[in-house]
Order: sequence, then structure tokens, then C-alpha cells
Amino acid sequence: MNSLDDKVFFGDNLIEIDFQFLFTRNIMQTNTAVNFLPIFSDEKKVEVSLRDDQAIIKLSTWIEDLGWCGQKTLSLDAEMLDDLHSVITAARLKLNRTKAVQQTDENSEIESSKILRFPKFL
Repeated sequence: MNSLDDKVFFGDNLIEIDFQFLFTRNIMQTNTAVNFLPIFSDEKKVEVSLRDDQAIIKLSTWIEDLGWCGQKTLSLDAEMLDDLHSVITAARLKLNRTKAVQQTDENSEIESSKILRFPKFL
């Protein structure tokens, strides 16, 4: 620490501060846990964070007068996280297909109910 940037003069006393140590310490603390934005609905919240090579998934529910209360927590390693992603994708596709078929059936029923059949005259 030879530059004046590393030294602070307070009255007659010289105080040396090692900013590099403080900065490195903060980096190490932020690397231990990474939080992602939570997913909200009216009464449920899912939070995902990374800690020590594990993905932590927390499900919380909203309870009046208490706030967010943790319900379930999953800790998954990278391999299981990939498998979970595949299963969730398959479930999402199945639900979307089922919803599309139901909407098509509802639309065809509405359209068929609007058609009036005229009697045939011979």
C-alpha cells in the first residue's frame, strides 16, 4: 500500500485500509448463494436459489395475518435439475394440448348449436 488512495488521514493519525481484502470477502459471500426472481400467484410463491452446487426450490403459501409460510423445500443436484426440467416440460406440453383440445371441443359445440337445419321438402 504505497499510494495515497489506500490511506486515510484522520487528524494526526494515519489509517490504512485494505480494500482488496474487503472486496474479495464480499465476492466470496455472494458466490455461496444465488437467488432468482420468485414466481408469484395470488396465494403461492416458488423461489429458486443455488447453494453449494445444489438448486434449492421453496414453495410458500400466503396465509392471512401470517404472510408467506414455507410449505416444501427441495434440494436438487445438477443432474436431477435437468431431469426435473424435462419432466416439467413434458407435463406443460400435455396440459397445453389437453387445454387446446377442450377449447376446440367447446368451440365446435357452440358452432354446431348455432346451425339451424331446415326441413327437406320432397
